[in-house]
Amino acid sequence: MSVPLRRTRAKPEGGVADETVGVLTLELRSVGGGKPIDVRGVEMLQAAADLLGPVMATRRSDDRLWALRTVDSTRRAGAWLVGPRHTWWKIAAALATGLVLFCALFKIEHRVGSMASLEATGKRVIAAPLEGVVSALGVGVRPGAEVQAGQVLAELDTRELELQLAGAMARREQAERQMANARRDGKVAEAQVAQASMDKAMADAALVRRRIELSRLTSPIAGVIVAGDLKDKLGAAVKAGDNLMQVAPLGELYVVAKVDERDVGLIKAGGEGVVRFKGDPSRGHAVTIETIVPLAVAREGKNEFEVRAKLAAPEAWMRPGMEGVARLDAGQRSLLWIGTRRVFDTVRLWLW
Repeated sequence: MSVPLRRTRAKPEGGVADETVGVLTLELRSVGGGKPIDVRGVEMLQAAADLLGPVMATRRSDDRLWALRTVDSTRRAGAWLVGPRHTWWKIAAALATGLVLFCALFKIEHRVGSMASLEATGKRVIAAPLEGVVSALGVGVRPGAEVQAGQVLAELDTRELELQLAGAMARREQAERQMANARRDGKVAEAQVAQASMDKAMADAALVRRRIELSRLTSPIAGVIVAGDLKDKLGAAVKAGDNLMQVAPLGELYVVAKVDERDVGLIKAGGEGVVRFKGDPSRGHAVTIETIVPLAVAREGKNEFEVRAKLAAPEAWMRPGMEGVARLDAGQRSLLWIGTRRVFDTVRLWLW
């Protein structure tokens, strides 16, 4: 004999109905000529099953995973709020509407992201003052090394200049003897010519001495070498004006952010932002926008503008040339505007 395990549930269209949650099956056998179960026994068993059905259904529901129980609780709560018919569709529509309204009304500080690098204020270029051959480097001179003002960075070969100096000095001595002999003999004109030759030789010697002095390249400021490795140029010829090294002072640093042309109109001088460097991405450093260079630079198929910002608190470990990511404040904007701005701008250009 089988009797259903039932419980009463509310119908979506209203009212209640019995729901079968299981079946209880009994096998009976007659012992010693006993009689089989009668109708009254069946009714009593069904009444017991009706009491047992809701309890078993509750136990079964409580033994399920928490995620399934959460879904059922949500459905029941939604049915109470929006009605029993099409409950999930109504809940999804309500959530979507609420999300759109939240994104349209809730505003946050929008920040424009860009690649950034650390540059030094007052960077000096060490150029070759004259044509020559690199003969030696200063002690410990290499990229990244700290140097003092007046420290020798490199030297050019001066052997040819020393020969020119010796020749100028010889001409001076010869002109001086000629002038002395002309004055002794009373030859005024020859003495004047010898005087002029001696003056020219002295001027040539002074010029050569100056060029010898310039052949010793020294650092004009105290700082760190940020560019220029001359180890591979020892013995090589350089021309006057060739860029050999760059020295930047420590402590006077600023950030250069490369902002896309689509975003540069959102920021302005005086605004703030945060930059994180690859050397220590765990910490952000506050910056203040000082200048937006009004000239675009083409990089990798897109136009970018240089935005220069001042570091609020430079640290000792920072070095010129470090790269990172900058986030520059662009005003309070809604989440919906931030998420759809690029799409709408692209569509406007297409339609125009």
